Amino acid sequence: MGGGHVSRPDFGMPQPDPACPLTEFYLLLQHALDAAGICKMQPWLRQTVSAPYALFERVKLLIAAQAGVLEDAQYGADILVTYRIPAGADEALRTALREASSGTIAPQLLEEIFCAG
Repeated sequence: MGGGHVSRPDFGMPQPDPACPLTEFYLLLQHALDAAGICKMQPWLRQTVSAPYALFERVKLLIAAQAGVLEDAQYGADILVTYRIPAGADEALRTALREASSGTIAPQLLEEIFCAG
């Protein structure tokens, strides 16, 4: 045990310099940030759409195809779907929903928001 030397497994990362105690912290922080990737704030639209049960799965797929995120689904006579979508993808989703529903489904804008995307 003696000698005061602590050995650490390599895990494919360079070993920190024991003379600089914060080196290991910054090294691990840099690896974590690299693994997490880059994220930026961008404008999104929070919308709702009322869809019949028969089209619910198709609506979910169309939202996902435009990088949208399903936030909530309320079940009643129809399903009220709340989702958010990047602002630039709004018209493509609106067109796809109109075509999938023979013109019976139209999204309603709730609010414009900024969030990570």
